[in-house]
Amino acid sequence: MLRTSSVRQENLSGQKFLSSEESTARTHRVRGLSIFLFFCGVFSFLYLNLFRWPGVPIFRFGDENFFWVYASRMRSGEQFLRDFHQFTPPGVNLCYLAFFRLFGESVRSTSWSVLCLGFALTLVCFLVARQLMRLAMAMLTALACAVLLYGDRFDATHHWFSSLAAVLAVWSLFPSRSKTRIVLAGSLLALSAFCTQTAGAMATLACCLALMLEHRLGDVSWRLVARRITLLLISEISVWTLLSWRYLLAAGAGRYWYFQVLYPSRYVHFPDGFLFPRFGPPHHLRSWISFTDHLFVYFLILLILPAVVLFVRRRPASPKHTMPVALLTSLSVFLTLEIITRLNWNRMHAIAMPALILLAWMVSQRVKTERVLMPLGWGLLGVLALAIVVTTQLHPYQQITLPTGQAMMEPEDLVEADWLMRHTAAGDRFLEVAHMRFYLPLQLREVGASDVLLPYEVTLPEWVTETVKDLREQKVEYILWAPRMGIFHVGDPPASQIDTLGPLRTYMRSAYVRVKLFDNGDEIWERVAEARTAVPLRDTSR
Repeated sequence: MLRTSSVRQENLSGQKFLSSEESTARTHRVRGLSIFLFFCGVFSFLYLNLFRWPGVPIFRFGDENFFWVYASRMRSGEQFLRDFHQFTPPGVNLCYLAFFRLFGESVRSTSWSVLCLGFALTLVCFLVARQLMRLAMAMLTALACAVLLYGDRFDATHHWFSSLAAVLAVWSLFPSRSKTRIVLAGSLLALSAFCTQTAGAMATLACCLALMLEHRLGDVSWRLVARRITLLLISEISVWTLLSWRYLLAAGAGRYWYFQVLYPSRYVHFPDGFLFPRFGPPHHLRSWISFTDHLFVYFLILLILPAVVLFVRRRPASPKHTMPVALLTSLSVFLTLEIITRLNWNRMHAIAMPALILLAWMVSQRVKTERVLMPLGWGLLGVLALAIVVTTQLHPYQQITLPTGQAMMEPEDLVEADWLMRHTAAGDRFLEVAHMRFYLPLQLREVGASDVLLPYEVTLPEWVTETVKDLREQKVEYILWAPRMGIFHVGDPPASQIDTLGPLRTYMRSAYVRVKLFDNGDEIWERVAEARTAVPLRDTSR
């Protein structure tokens, strides 16, 4: 009887053990399926904003066009800074260059590159948030990153790349500050600086401050803190040098220093506000969504430091979360300081991921608040994502066949692209004075070493002289002049003392004639001959 009873007890305990194992395995399968479905949804959101269903890429242009053209020039054999001017490091150029070498230069390739960056940002946001909160809240935070931050403009500029590397750097220090992790963080900080020099510097200061705070937060001596900071800086400088030496040698240390440090500090002063960005009045559904989104991000990055400090005073973070919260807070503050003097929406959204994660962490620490806000957040973000997708898919784009493949364009861009395709061939030299829309999709080659020419101090007088010389020597056939971009008209006198486009206007009046005026005000100027006196404007076609 005793033996039978013991056998039954063993069987029961074994069944309970197996039942517990099965329950754990089932939980893991459910979580894995949830994560898979979540990222399928994120991919669909990104895809449907960058491609018109079922798969035609949407032609987009923003600040990322600069880096696409830089990458294209490097692909043709030109060297960074030696053959063209650029005041940001070459890291983003190389990312797009690798993409173009794998998939070719086309609107489809650029759309896929923007999608891949957005997916990577969402994934990193999820991985970082998962260290601080439970699965559902981490996924909600990552969805907010995709929809509210990246999904507002899909402008894949250097700010996003540098912020991505900076967040990865602090994430690598979450579990511990071992030598291996310090070196890894330093390497990622070097990558951040290789994309945006100021962002890399500020992220480095953020990590150093957080490492010093650990002396006060934990049992860490100042000697150990100093060793860690030294190792971080040595690894960062070493990796940055390894990445940059080729371009330093090609351009020369003096030229590299001028374009990466002196020129941005002296001349890059676009009309963005200090502390207060420009708020444009909303006119339609998408603009109302963007306006509300901008307000949320603006107050988020400005108020996250006092919010975290007040929250931690009332409810101290657990030892497991102390350093991650310190690292994220420090990074958010320093990245905000980097952009605070020239605020615009693209910069603000690109540096807001740490603040967004911290906000979600504070909500997750209050169970009752989380239970109320969780369904509200999922519902709101779901509606916003759907609204953004619907407005994109229903937007009146028109399809066109470009030299690089099919694409969807705005009607006014399509008219200009169609005209240029009928009058140029792939590989022709062409000058788009105030923008860089058509070089890559039409496979046209840029004139001169300057990317765009503007009537501000950001365009140096010698750059205009270089461009005029190239126009004359290469006998460039067509120039696209867009007064709506703030460059005024060719026949206008200089707008101010810093308007450096005078020599270009004079040369165009003497050697070119306006042959096309588009409905949006853009003008096509065609080369006629060299002349010593200016000829009157002649509009031969509308």
